[in-house]
Amino acid sequence: MKKFSKRQILQSNLAQLFIRTLLKWQQDQCLEMGAALAYYVLFSLFPALLVILSIFSFFLGHDTDVYNQILKLAKEGLPYSAFIIIEDALIQMTKSSLGASIVGFSILFFSASHAFAFLSRSLDKIWQVQKIYPHQQNVITIISTYIQYRFFAFLLLLGSSGVFVLLILFDIANKIFINLLENVEETKHLVQAYENFWLGKVQAVHTFLILFLIVMIVFKFLPSTKIKWGDIWLGSLLTAIILFLLQKLVSNSFIVINITRQFQYYGVIGGVMVLLLWIYLTCEIFFLGSEFTYIYAQLFGSRRHQ
Repeated sequence: MKKFSKRQILQSNLAQLFIRTLLKWQQDQCLEMGAALAYYVLFSLFPALLVILSIFSFFLGHDTDVYNQILKLAKEGLPYSAFIIIEDALIQMTKSSLGASIVGFSILFFSASHAFAFLSRSLDKIWQVQKIYPHQQNVITIISTYIQYRFFAFLLLLGSSGVFVLLILFDIANKIFINLLENVEETKHLVQAYENFWLGKVQAVHTFLILFLIVMIVFKFLPSTKIKWGDIWLGSLLTAIILFLLQKLVSNSFIVINITRQFQYYGVIGGVMVLLLWIYLTCEIFFLGSEFTYIYAQLFGSRRHQ
């Protein structure tokens, strides 16, 4: 009876959802894909920060609170050794000139577009998309297709960066709102209660919703196949939850702190190694969520009868 029950459980669709997700994650060589994607993301990170700082400086001036807000978000979501690397880079970026911003934008276009292009190819592999190319293509068509593909990938990056900018603006607006209330004598006790109890919870919920939105956008539009929203919502939700828990684990776990201390013997390179490790774990979680979404679509979603 126990063997029968165990067999029934393993053969159920719910159990097969997780088992087949792990098996396909291994078959698609997601460990190797995550390492390659982490390499592209690492080279895209600092130019992206430079462009974000340049945009805010152009519209809001150099005396904005964007620098501190980016540092705050980085400190909450990164290990300490990796945070030091980001902090030093931001200090140098605030001193950069217009020429440096243009160079950073150019580097961002190529590196980030390559990152999203590789991510798109990886998701196509997960969704088993087979692209059919014509046997004969002239040079102009090849170049035009390449530019369009890279430009589309860059637009996705700008969309994701735009969501990140909204997160920064929310924190700035929240701080301004608190400062205004502090000037009113009757609301000082409410401000203190809000900062002590509700502020962290509101920011956590807002961060999670932004993260969930980014994952859904990438899962929906980046693969070269039509995917329905009903197929991706659960995978996006689980991916966002795991990424959010990873962020909290990194910022509050003594185990992670002890691990990062082992890299301090490598000096500056140790900080880069910690940052690359954090990016790699994020990529692996993202690919695992993509595999879950694909299997969910096959078992429960719109592709279950195919």
